[in-house]
Amino acid sequence: MAVLILIFLVFIFWIVNKLLKRQAERKANKEWDRWVEPYKDKDLPKDYLAGAKDTSRNGKRGGRYEERISKKTGKPYRHYF
Repeated sequence: MAVLILIFLVFIFWIVNKLLKRQAERKANKEWDRWVEPYKDKDLPKDYLAGAKDTSRNGKRGGRYEERISKKTGKPYRHYF
């Protein structure tokens, strides 16, 4: 009898865990879409990814960087020198 209860509890735990993972994945995908949306289909100069030196900035802690858009993901990132 204890084995049946244990199997039942494991099954219930598995179902709850699966539902929570799906909910977390949906939330993460929604956040990703909200974050990337402004950069989709954005017209950029052709030399944007070439690394023009005049676009570099100094960060709060003194590091030089320039913001680029990833070709693979379309996500902005900082390229540090």
